[in-house]
Amino acid sequence: MNMEHFKRNKLFYFGTLILTLGYLIWFFMGDNSYILYHDNLDSEFCYIKLLVESGNALGFNLKENVYGAMNGIPRSFFRSGINLTFLWYALFSPINAHIFNSYLVHLIGFVGFYVLAIQHFNIRRTPAAMFSMVFALISHYSNYGLCTAGQPLLLYIFLNFAKQKGTRLDWILLFLFPFYNYFVMSVPFFLPIIAGIGFYYYFQTKKINKSYILAMLLFTSVSILLEFPLFYNMFFSGLVSHRQDWEKVYWATADLNAAIYKLQTRLLKTTYSHAGIIEMYPIGLALLLLFIFRTKPNTLQLILVGLFLAITLFECFFNFNLLPLSIRSFNFSRFYLLTPFILVLLMASIYDRLSQKNIIAGVLTFLVWALAIISTFKYNTEYMVNMNILFGQKTEELNFRLTMDEELFKEVLHEHPELVTEKSNALCLGIYPNIVQFNGIRTLDSYQNNFLKSYKWDFYKIIEKEIAKDTAGLYNYYTKYASRCYSFSVELDNIKQYGKTDTNKIRNLDYNFDQAKKMKATHVISAVPILNNKQIGLEMLKTYTTSLSHRRLYLYKIN
Repeated sequence: MNMEHFKRNKLFYFGTLILTLGYLIWFFMGDNSYILYHDNLDSEFCYIKLLVESGNALGFNLKENVYGAMNGIPRSFFRSGINLTFLWYALFSPINAHIFNSYLVHLIGFVGFYVLAIQHFNIRRTPAAMFSMVFALISHYSNYGLCTAGQPLLLYIFLNFAKQKGTRLDWILLFLFPFYNYFVMSVPFFLPIIAGIGFYYYFQTKKINKSYILAMLLFTSVSILLEFPLFYNMFFSGLVSHRQDWEKVYWATADLNAAIYKLQTRLLKTTYSHAGIIEMYPIGLALLLLFIFRTKPNTLQLILVGLFLAITLFECFFNFNLLPLSIRSFNFSRFYLLTPFILVLLMASIYDRLSQKNIIAGVLTFLVWALAIISTFKYNTEYMVNMNILFGQKTEELNFRLTMDEELFKEVLHEHPELVTEKSNALCLGIYPNIVQFNGIRTLDSYQNNFLKSYKWDFYKIIEKEIAKDTAGLYNYYTKYASRCYSFSVELDNIKQYGKTDTNKIRNLDYNFDQAKKMKATHVISAVPILNNKQIGLEMLKTYTTSLSHRRLYLYKIN
């Protein structure tokens, strides 16, 4: 690296350093750091650990059951283990694997956005580096690999082929990309964009670009081959997923008023959280500045605005009931996963055009960037909570050690080793089942993206009378969705992590424990006391807690 190259890219290297230092701090915090719960610690994090530790991560016997939850889930219901994310969990402890994976994913996002911006959209290096940092700091689910963060890199590769500039490195990166990606969260939504680019260049040149077509075929075919469990399960297994019970997607728009409210949220407030949250006011200010400084939007900006509006309207108004039952449960609204990348690229393009007009334009466009950075920090829960922990500030969120409470579970298992045998199954109240699974105890309840429809309705017989007390809430949720196949109680906040300082009690639990025993349930692990335990056939064994634990565990035996 010569000095001239470093000078021209100094802000890029500075951003790389800042990103790396942040993750080094997180790494040294270790178990005392915070990791996002929702759709992460309560689910995907534990799925990967379960598959790796069971030896089924690379399992090709898709009919084999993976034990740990729900009396065993067919391997074909899980994602493919031929993925770099699984490698990190095999090499490192779960917490270090998560941190390293998150760092690598966000770093790739940072680099990919930078090279795309300067080489294909002629954005100057300074704004390219500034908005690369905005994109890299967006919080998203890194356990899905490059689904979100890899979009700029993937677009960069395909534009190289579209412009007849593809290199051997591009072919290698394109081949490797699916090994760090998750098909259902990216490929069906990015391919239409790639196909559209191919058609655009065909009409521009009137020539068939064989390299581009081959690149699309390579990317698609490798992605499909790697995700063989998904396609086997959909078309060949004969197994029926609980997802086919979704008469309409549970969160899909129910009426016009709801659709309009959702549209207002997307246009005036934030993007969807699963895509990575970007607040809309920096984008609104950037577009307003184009008008104020009488600057006509260029082709790129018009395309990006059009894409964002089309995706948002589709997300808000598409009627999932129009789809065949077999694919209705596939969330086709996930085109929203593209919106953070689209909006950050739009801001970068506007900043690049306006910042050199005059001093006032420069100041105002810098304000756009500052607001965008503040927005990403504001909604990057892991970053904000870990900064509070690092500087001794009070936070309501639990760190990893308190969430998993491994020392407390070791004490429980020391006195009750039968809990980790194949004949034992627990029901969990006031604590995520996946946390209990993380500590080696099998559970009947779980949060799973995919499991047998027949199991859902068998489990329903256990909780039927309890959830019937809340027809608008728990009953509606379980019958129409139920990826969280939980031991629900109408007396609890069923997504809260109850601690030993909470005074909540369950006074009237109404479960069918005869059905629970038919499904091989042996124990109930609760974070709150069950006061009618004797009336419903639960024998109180012991209460467990320690001075360092977050929760108090009440262990019951099902008689």
